[in-house]
Amino acid sequence: MKGVAEKTRNFDLRGAFERMKCPYLILHGGHDVLGVEAAREGYEYAKAAGVDVTFILVEAGTTGAEHCQHDNPTLGQELMIDWLADKFGIDQTKLSKS
Repeated sequence: MKGVAEKTRNFDLRGAFERMKCPYLILHGGHDVLGVEAAREGYEYAKAAGVDVTFILVEAGTTGAEHCQHDNPTLGQELMIDWLADKFGIDQTKLSKS
């Protein structure tokens, strides 16, 4: 895991966030090998750049806390779909009614 942190050290979205025009979701696991602090820094930077950004942290004590929620992909999918529904103004309670 140390190698991952070293290889990704120079990767960030500075310069890209300033041009972003769409809402942006950062969904991060508490056990992610890239580190929670890096995700928070990206969130703060995007917010300061005027991006409509949301940060969701899956806490380390729950499933779904690994990178890309590999340990509970259903949770990751639910969080993303709920975020998208909110962004598009979709009332999901009406979707389940026939």
